[in-house]
Amino acid sequence: AVFCEDRHYGDYSKFAGALAEVLRLEYEAVAATGLVLQVDAPCLAMGRHTRHSALTDEQFQEVLRTNVDLINATLVNIDPAMVRVHVCWGNYSGPHHRDIEARHVWPHLLRLHARYISIEGANPRHAHDWEYFAKHVAAKFIELDKVILLGVLDTRSAHVEHPELIAQRLLQYVKVLGPGRVVASTDCGFATTGKSAAITEDIVWLKLAALGEGARIVRQRLVDVGAPKP
Repeated sequence: AVFCEDRHYGDYSKFAGALAEVLRLEYEAVAATGLVLQVDAPCLAMGRHTRHSALTDEQFQEVLRTNVDLINATLVNIDPAMVRVHVCWGNYSGPHHRDIEARHVWPHLLRLHARYISIEGANPRHAHDWEYFAKHVAAKFIELDKVILLGVLDTRSAHVEHPELIAQRLLQYVKVLGPGRVVASTDCGFATTGKSAAITEDIVWLKLAALGEGARIVRQRLVDVGAPKP
């Protein structure tokens, strides 16, 4: 709903609800093939400072509730273990100083009928979010048997992250969730469309190589301290 214009309904809930009903059929067709379904949901974070920029954080809470309810409605017939939802603040270059804080978003994300939650962790505006997560989200996250796909690569920056930095970012979450609930990932896609790119392809591969090495470092450190194999 973030990228679609309401030309007929004049009511956000009705408009988003109509989209949800169409998407439910598409999602079920994907799931029927046995593939893991990824739902990209910029409406849960980026939507606050784009489509709904006129709202306050408190007013946006109602939009969040509506969006999560509708996403869940599209997934009603799909096993949550076969679904991951990607949440981000946008892979465009910009200050991101108007991003909604993760603490306003996480209570809603926990309601998603998806086992896997993909979220940013490298974006400098959100690199500190792990502290709130550790204190206020981790316990419920484990109780709900969810897995985090943690963004450890900034998809907007040409800087190639050092593998040790990637390892640090992963370990911040591994320490509170355990190794089996943390997957190394990217903040967002490296391109919004097939014809666009935030950075060049050669840099993308360098970043992905660093991600692999950072994950290997974490695995080795876990083995060295006698932790169960991830």
